[in-house]
Amino acid sequence: MIVNENLSLRLWTILAILVGWQYAHAQKRVYLHDVQAKGENPSVLLSKRFETAAVKKLSASPKIVLVEQESIPTNGEAKPTASRLLKALVAGKQAYTEKRYADAVDILKNGLQDYQSAPGDLDSLDDYAEVLAYLGAVYLKLQYGGDAKDTFRRLVTIRPDYKLDRSFHKKVRKKFKKIRKKWRKKKPGKLKVTGLPKDQVILINGQPADKIEKDGVYAVARGEHQVRCSEDSGAPVAWVRVKSGETVQHDCQATVNTDPKQPNVDESLKRFVKGLRTSPNDLTTVAVGREICDQLKADFLAVPFLRTDGEKLEVIGVMFSKTSGLNVQIGTFGFGRDVGSVAAQGEIFALSVEGSTVSFPFENALVPNFLAKPASRVTRTQLSPRQLSKAPKGRAKAETKPTWYKSWAFWTTAAVVVGGASAAGYFLYAEDDSADNFALEATW
Repeated sequence: MIVNENLSLRLWTILAILVGWQYAHAQKRVYLHDVQAKGENPSVLLSKRFETAAVKKLSASPKIVLVEQESIPTNGEAKPTASRLLKALVAGKQAYTEKRYADAVDILKNGLQDYQSAPGDLDSLDDYAEVLAYLGAVYLKLQYGGDAKDTFRRLVTIRPDYKLDRSFHKKVRKKFKKIRKKWRKKKPGKLKVTGLPKDQVILINGQPADKIEKDGVYAVARGEHQVRCSEDSGAPVAWVRVKSGETVQHDCQATVNTDPKQPNVDESLKRFVKGLRTSPNDLTTVAVGREICDQLKADFLAVPFLRTDGEKLEVIGVMFSKTSGLNVQIGTFGFGRDVGSVAAQGEIFALSVEGSTVSFPFENALVPNFLAKPASRVTRTQLSPRQLSKAPKGRAKAETKPTWYKSWAFWTTAAVVVGGASAAGYFLYAEDDSADNFALEATW
């Protein structure tokens, strides 16, 4: 009976060890938020490249599973359509970098067609513009000059001030600049929108349009434009081609949804990010983080923040653990404005995210205002000779104070001590010597 009880206890112990090992080695689900960056090019574009490198590295990790954006519910009932344009952008840029130009053309063209026919809820016109930029560059690499010109014209139509960053070859940037200059000189056309109230605001290429006439006529550049018949992001869109000097009519017949929207994950993420900046481990921020994890079925949330200081760029990595309810800082990843260092730091950030899911750094609890720039410290080694010459004399003497064993005070004291000791020794010896040689006179 005792033998059976011992055997049963051993079996339960082994089972518990196996279950614990399986839990420890199970893949953790991580939602990686977009890089929180402010400003214009090139900082925002570099942050996207950082994010692309991190996503690629994390996707290949056997320890974690990235929560895809298309799995995020919008209002608890439906899921947004997949972001096919963004996927095409990432894959197309990868093919372009690897000089697989034919593959890049197919990938980028399909992404553009998907966006125009059935855009995903997470797609944006900025991503559409970047896809056009890469497609035009690929056409130039393949020496398809006519296709490159048409593609760049489409880009300038929706983004007249668009600029190619330095990740594109110098010849590509020069060609684009020439095409942009000529296309912007083309005579504009007019777009007449009907089927809407007089005060209804419409979006043309993502921007509120200004009427030039009372009957809903808008002045637009020559080319194909995206027209959204309401400021509501859920309103339908249409692509309208306008010719120079002509008026094109478009009937919206849009139904604007005025019903209040239910809170969704996107809004919760905005609240969570805002809380990270001011009170990262407040009860409210933690509650929002756990709510997001429940909706996404994620174990961790990773949020990278971009901080700029002149030419220096760095990403501060933040992670939230649903189990512990704690926000921590997993590292600071600095890089220059070259694509190589951005990609390298993106991969290092991914490794830090992966490591934090295995061993969560509780000791690095996030503090409020963690994005504040650290106070600059000027040490003596950082001062130039010119700065040292202008420094106050008293401070200069204090900073250039000689080593203790080289100072005159040390050697003077040493000489006095040695001299005094020698004199004392001599007199002591003399007293002892006179005490041993004495004369005794006795009388009887």
